[in-house]
Amino acid sequence: MRRFFICLFLTLLLGCVCSCDRTRELLSFHQNYIQGYRTGELSLYTAFLRPEEEPEITHFYMGAEEYISPQTDPVEFERLASRNGDVSYNQWINEDPVFYKQPVAFAYDFGSLHITSNADWDTEHPAGSLLDDIMQVEMSSYAEYIRNGYTGPVEVCHKKLASELSAEDMAIVSDSYFTIRFMRAPTLEREHTLTVTLTTTDGKVYTDSLYCIPEVESEN
Repeated sequence: MRRFFICLFLTLLLGCVCSCDRTRELLSFHQNYIQGYRTGELSLYTAFLRPEEEPEITHFYMGAEEYISPQTDPVEFERLASRNGDVSYNQWINEDPVFYKQPVAFAYDFGSLHITSNADWDTEHPAGSLLDDIMQVEMSSYAEYIRNGYTGPVEVCHKKLASELSAEDMAIVSDSYFTIRFMRAPTLEREHTLTVTLTTTDGKVYTDSLYCIPEVESEN
């Protein structure tokens, strides 16, 4: 029995040592909180892999294809981090993927976002007119956390009509959740090709379009 307990103790001790070694291997020093930036062409997408086969949607998402990190483009990454004031996080982080989700933000310095359609939505919104007052945008921003010295909530969620958004709302936006939702269903044309136009504070313009049949989410 004594031999059994000795063997058990040694096994647990070995497991603890191995676990500590693994933790040390996964520790990484982060000068910046944001660890990656999405940039490049604007991309609109839905939850469906083939949206043309299931075009009836209540919302869609916005993303970007290219990725900037300290490894892929250290000079541009440092420029973006400095622009955002994200240069003094200075913490050791356990990057075990079970517990750690790498913070990634859009690289765009958002200035404005507008939405139009190629078809008549209703009598108040003919083709080509702004739909900003009937489209709700949901996004999360890291700006407040970083600007408050890495204190308080890590992300602040904004849920506003596109017409109510300010550049401040769209500062350092997380790439993990940027949703545009229909608040009013079209009453004239059923099928629409929506175009989102994003303008940065330095005047660069990005656009993308998405074919869909807009619907409003059921309250149930």
